[in-house]
Amino acid sequence: MIKTKRLYLGILLTIFSASSMTIELAQQIVTLQNNGNSEEAINLARKDIEQNPKDAYAWSIGGWVFLNDGQWDKSISYSTKALSFEGISTKLKAVTLLQRGDAYQEKMAYDQAIADYSEGITITSQIPELFTGRADALRFQKKYEEAVADYSQSILLDSTLESVYSNRGDSYFKLGRYENTVTDYSKALTFDSTNIVYYSQRGNAELFLGRLDKAKADYTKLLSIDSTSAVTWTSVSWICCLQKKYSEAITAGQKALACDSTFYGAHGNIGHAYLMLKDDENAVKQYDLWFANSENSSPTALLNQDYSDLNKAGVHSIRMKKMIEKYSATQQRNNR
Repeated sequence: MIKTKRLYLGILLTIFSASSMTIELAQQIVTLQNNGNSEEAINLARKDIEQNPKDAYAWSIGGWVFLNDGQWDKSISYSTKALSFEGISTKLKAVTLLQRGDAYQEKMAYDQAIADYSEGITITSQIPELFTGRADALRFQKKYEEAVADYSQSILLDSTLESVYSNRGDSYFKLGRYENTVTDYSKALTFDSTNIVYYSQRGNAELFLGRLDKAKADYTKLLSIDSTSAVTWTSVSWICCLQKKYSEAITAGQKALACDSTFYGAHGNIGHAYLMLKDDENAVKQYDLWFANSENSSPTALLNQDYSDLNKAGVHSIRMKKMIEKYSATQQRNNR
C-alpha cells in the first residue's frame, strides 16, 4: 500500500490553510521519508508539532510519516489527534481519515478502516484512494461485489492506478467472472509487463474459461520471467494433459518437481499422462507418490469426489477413475 500512500501525499502538500507549517518544511519531511530517512523525517515532524501543538496539518503529516514507516499505532494516534481539532479543514480531514484508514487496514482492523474511508467519502467523493482503500478492506472481508463497485468508482476518478485493476481482477476472479478478470489483468499488464502474478491470474481465468492455448501462453510467459514456479509448471503440465500432449505433460511435471520436490500434485499429472500413454507401471509409481504425500488425493478421497462436472471439462477421464478404483481395491487387499 506504500505506493498509494505516496500518491495521495500530493493532496496533503496542497492543503495549507490554517497551517503554521511552511511548504518548504513539509516538502523536506516528505523528501526525507521518501529517501528512507524515516528517523530524520519523524524528528522534524515532532519538532514542528512541539512548536505548533494545535496545528492539525502538522499532526496529520506526522501521521503520514509514521504510516510510511510501518508504525501503525503511532500513525493512528497522530491522525486521531489531527482529527480532534475543530478548525480542521474538510479536505485535510478527508485525507487524514484516509491515512488513518490505511493504518487500521495494515493492522487488519477492517471494520474501523471501512468506517474511516466511508466518512472520508461523505466529505468528498473526489479522492480515488478513499474508494480504493475501502475496496481493499472489503476484498479482505470477502465482500467482492462491494469491492468491485468501489474499485470501479476509483477507476472513474483516476484510471492510472495499476493496483486497482489487479485487485478488481482478483475480486472478479473470486466471483467467477472470468472474462472481467482477463480484462482487468490485461490492463494491469500494460502498467507492468513483467508482473508474474498478473500472468498467473489471467492464465487461471483463461483456464476456467476453457481457453487452454491462452492460459498456456500466460503460464509460459510467466515461466520465461521466473522459471522456478512449481505451481505454474504443474498448471502447464495439466493443460498439456487436457490437450493430449502427454510427453510434454510429463516434462512439465518433472520441471515442477525439480523446482519443488514436495509439490506432490505434479505426480498426479505425470501419472495421468503415463496412464493415457498406457504405461500403467509408471502411472502407478507416480500415483503412489501422489497418494502417499497428499491427504486430499488418497484413493478414498478421490473416489468420493463428484466427477460429473470434471469429466465434462476433460479434467479426469473415466479411464483414470477406473485406474484409481483398481488401485484402491489392490491396496485394500494388500492391507488385509
